[in-house]
Amino acid sequence: MHKGHKAHFLALVAQLCVLLLVIFATPLLFQQTLLTNNTTTKLKNIAGDHKIVFIDDVRLIPNIGLTLKLFTEQLKSIQVIATS
Repeated sequence: MHKGHKAHFLALVAQLCVLLLVIFATPLLFQQTLLTNNTTTKLKNIAGDHKIVFIDDVRLIPNIGLTLKLFTEQLKSIQVIATS
């Protein structure tokens, strides 16, 4: 998908679903800090009231596997969509 189309698509998704937290188009350092070395409590605070968390470019985030594991095993009410 063309980069401009991807950004437009993600913006539409975010508008259509008020329960969606989108983490993309942020400086990589912020993304890495936000999603690295997490606890269940920290992830709950990040997600807030959102029921769906969309994370773009997960391959660039160190130890993202552990974060995704916490979401899927400990925060079962939150759905995660991760793209590379």
